[in-house]
Amino acid sequence: MALRFRDLKKTSSGTTPLSPLRAGRPAKRDRVLSAHADADRTLGNGSRVVARVGLHGEAAMQVLSVNTTSGSQVYPTKTASRVALQAKVLLTPGHFLRVSALVLPSGATQKITAGYQLDAVVGWIDITIAYDGSFSETVTHTLNLPTSELQYGGEGTDSGWAWAAMRRVESPLLAPVGALNNSLTLQKWSEEVTATVTVAYRGGPRVVDLVVREVPFGYARSVGVDATATYSSPLATVAGGQPPATYPSVYPLEETGASNPTFGATLLADVVDRQQHRLGPVLAQWSGWRESQAVTATAAVGVTTTSLTYVNLLDTSITAWAAASPGWSLASGGQAQQADTSDARRITRDKDACVPVRCWVYGSRTGSGTSTVRFQSEGYSIAEVSITSTTDGWWSMTGHLRCGLGPEDTSVLQILGKLAAAGTLTVRHVLVEYLDV
Repeated sequence: MALRFRDLKKTSSGTTPLSPLRAGRPAKRDRVLSAHADADRTLGNGSRVVARVGLHGEAAMQVLSVNTTSGSQVYPTKTASRVALQAKVLLTPGHFLRVSALVLPSGATQKITAGYQLDAVVGWIDITIAYDGSFSETVTHTLNLPTSELQYGGEGTDSGWAWAAMRRVESPLLAPVGALNNSLTLQKWSEEVTATVTVAYRGGPRVVDLVVREVPFGYARSVGVDATATYSSPLATVAGGQPPATYPSVYPLEETGASNPTFGATLLADVVDRQQHRLGPVLAQWSGWRESQAVTATAAVGVTTTSLTYVNLLDTSITAWAAASPGWSLASGGQAQQADTSDARRITRDKDACVPVRCWVYGSRTGSGTSTVRFQSEGYSIAEVSITSTTDGWWSMTGHLRCGLGPEDTSVLQILGKLAAAGTLTVRHVLVEYLDV
């Protein structure tokens, strides 16, 4: 068994001239190799923001700056975990996750001693990532946060205090054990891996903005075991994970051998086709965490409805999609169009565009029957997710959503919901990812 590896850490697309590669030109060794090398470099461009949470327009932080003499709880306890973010996404091949946050100094906590009394000034962000594919492994990490030295662990009142006090904290690259230093382990996590992310606050964090982002690391596959295996990179590399100096054959190949497709035109064509269908943006993501929610709440409060007909989950007085209503932009999807939905025979060519998506919802419903969360970006563009449990969990559905031709095109995604019978529909987290199945 041979193992091929591609180092993606400092890789980006090259500027190979296209003229020598056009149809009818001789397939010279250097030109053939440059085509493979360009396809190998594609994955190194990834840096998707998968999810984010933070202050996000709230008027104040959840962790206050006051004393308490009443004995009631106004601060969180030191040990209670409050889940602020849940996200689920299919990772870009060869990528793992890193968490970065802008924080203010953490505030006070409380303990129960003849009522609630002030406790330590501390704060942590707990990160849990469950990687699932052919294998499953959960990775955890805790970010220790700076703390306030002011009275009651409070925020300063001087002009510009928050800007001066703000700090950035960042996790290391969070990957399954061995994946960052062993190519044999890395190949187990290079294809079709879903990451389920949970971010929780403990103590008195004051998080201004937190992002979970993908970082390109490396891509590995076993060659010679299964020639029909899926490849997202042609792996035209030498032992160090870099391209060779010259193409290893005087003439272009369809494949190196019956069980080794690398350096072959067939694999290159398959990889380029797969990259087109597999690589794309996270189009929208939302967390129902609010800094204004009670410090006793252990999860993001999210949004709720008891309506038996569709209502906008951000504003239940709105009962139908409308371009002027609040929502999310899907404009980045215009840069991930597919030929089969935007080719020259389609009336939307150069007029409009849609992209294939998977819509994720983290939530539950009380009552009976099937509750529905509708993702809609135009009157004719709808994808629906069904929820059938009283226990919070992940629910998903694939579909197509209108996005426009590019970032300059206006697009508005709105999320509506309804119940089938009397009860309450709760949506705590949402994510829409590009996915062409």
